[in-house]
Amino acid sequence: FVPTADGHQALISKFIRAQEPPPELERSPTAIARYVALIPFLEDALLDSSLDVWNTSDSFLDLCAGDEEEHAVLLCNYLLALNKEAYVILGEAFPEGATCYVMVYEGAGRRILYNACTGRSWSVDDPLCPLISVGCVVNSTNVWANVQDVEKPVDVTWALADEKAWRPFFGG
Repeated sequence: FVPTADGHQALISKFIRAQEPPPELERSPTAIARYVALIPFLEDALLDSSLDVWNTSDSFLDLCAGDEEEHAVLLCNYLLALNKEAYVILGEAFPEGATCYVMVYEGAGRRILYNACTGRSWSVDDPLCPLISVGCVVNSTNVWANVQDVEKPVDVTWALADEKAWRPFFGG
């Protein structure tokens, strides 16, 4: 559960839903990531919030600014509208610390991680990826906690159905 702008708690998966990107954008993950990264970054503390508040994509677009969570949720939602298998990743990165990235499954075992605030991407197999730990994976239907002994994306087993590696919030 995460704090919302209206002072309530919401299940994180409620923020994830397919959302059509602007029609004038090129329909590729890279172009969509670049577009989302153009939205200004603004920490919640600068909005007079003592909490790390999660805004919906609509609120984020109305504000025209947000932090890691809002950028990641919007990018994930746009990619879902392109029929991509996309997830929000909660973890730690260098140098930002606690953060959210987006992972897209491109098929044939190929998974790409996006920093939605910068538009940059890395393969999960790239040892130079700044995401240094994966704590949770989220989509519109579930939240999976990483219960593996490893956290680095290059070392993580990404099969979410493997209950020795991932603990689902719903089911299992």
